[in-house]
Amino acid sequence: MLFIYYILVFVTSFIYMGFEIAAVRVLTPYFGSTMFTWGAIISTFLTGSTIGYWIGGKNADKESSKLIIILYLVGGAATVGAVPVISTLLTNFIFLPERIGVLLGCVMLFLIPNVCLSALVPAISKEGLSLSFSGSQIGKFHTISALGSIAGTMVITFFVLPVMDLKHIFVIFTCGLIAALFLYTGKEYPQKVAFLMPCIALCFLPFAQYGSSLVQTQGSVLVGEKSSQYHNIYVVDHDKLAGINGKFRVMMFDPNGIQGAINLDNPKQVILPYNQNLIEVAEKTVPQLSNVFVIGHGVGTSTQYFEDHGTNVITAEIDPDVLSVSRKYFGYKGNSVRVGDGRKLLFEQDDNSISYLILDAYNNETIPFHLTTNEFFRIASQKLNENGVLAANVIGKMNRDEFLKAIHSTIQKNFAYVRVYASLHDENVLQNLTIVASNSLLEKVGYSNYFEVQVGSGEVITDSSTRFRRLN
Repeated sequence: MLFIYYILVFVTSFIYMGFEIAAVRVLTPYFGSTMFTWGAIISTFLTGSTIGYWIGGKNADKESSKLIIILYLVGGAATVGAVPVISTLLTNFIFLPERIGVLLGCVMLFLIPNVCLSALVPAISKEGLSLSFSGSQIGKFHTISALGSIAGTMVITFFVLPVMDLKHIFVIFTCGLIAALFLYTGKEYPQKVAFLMPCIALCFLPFAQYGSSLVQTQGSVLVGEKSSQYHNIYVVDHDKLAGINGKFRVMMFDPNGIQGAINLDNPKQVILPYNQNLIEVAEKTVPQLSNVFVIGHGVGTSTQYFEDHGTNVITAEIDPDVLSVSRKYFGYKGNSVRVGDGRKLLFEQDDNSISYLILDAYNNETIPFHLTTNEFFRIASQKLNENGVLAANVIGKMNRDEFLKAIHSTIQKNFAYVRVYASLHDENVLQNLTIVASNSLLEKVGYSNYFEVQVGSGEVITDSSTRFRRLN
């Protein structure tokens, strides 16, 4: 009989920790995977656990505790399964200050499911201990709960998230809770199990649709969607892009940022201004373009361009699914992409071997932290040859942007010559800027649609710096 309680505690703990890991992937398309996202998740889950343990322990002493456990299981399945359905409501929080928006969004989605899941643990443990109360049994329940948490963390992180989209993952969670419901009810009320059959429908709740896709707007069609271990990847067709009518296809990780785009009528055309500028820097600034290293593949615009022009290029892309989506939907056919971390792959290159290094690894406004530090740019400087050039696509404001000043100063610490180019004259709007750096003299160059700007000094970012919010 105790074995059933062990199973229930294990399953509940497994789902609880798997749910917490999956929460990151739910929030990332809206708020990025910054320290604020992680802080909001941990705070919400700890708050939910605190409330749930208190409620579960208090109600475990009531005569109706068995029925209350059934309610916890049904409520947990319903609220966990509803997360993918109502996650589109997070768009209402995007425009709030980041720390407030991500915290409120996290509480809205995850607090109640956490209370239900956490309340189960003391309720089930108390009922099981009533059959055999001893220090040994208390230790067993805690051990089994810990093992369930470990298993949930490892299985979801290392085996499930890399190969399965979020809706199917949440189906696993709801099915697990419904299975636990039938197991418990079958033990306590075998003659009433049939009345719970409608609860099986909750297993399909994550597939329900509430509103339109977060990336769809008027005149757009969602043609592909894939959940990877790093991103939720969306492929959307538009009949207008940047005010120009046509047939365009874009890759997105969230509702606000475009990772790359092609003109379906002319796929080889470079259409995004920042891509055009990165290529123009190569043509006008790099004296001998031989070996190119790109960090960030996207739809393959830069990689394809250099391949088509016979230039030796290596592109680092951390997400294998971004590469597969670029092949399936954007026509990339080359073999220059290496799947792996950009900093690690750059470090593996020979010193003085690269003539042009492109840093283009943004996810909306955020960039991986370890690609912005003094230590990273020291590696970049070592790998570039004598006349080599670095071009970094940076999103920032020309006016009072501490992060832009910081990354500019960090690059300046490692390169003798640095110039910054902007595309918009409004100093208070976020935009794509290009920072060009080299240890050889950079002549003043005029670029199409980009003009040189001056950036003030800021603090140098190091591997131990974490205060900037636009760093993942």
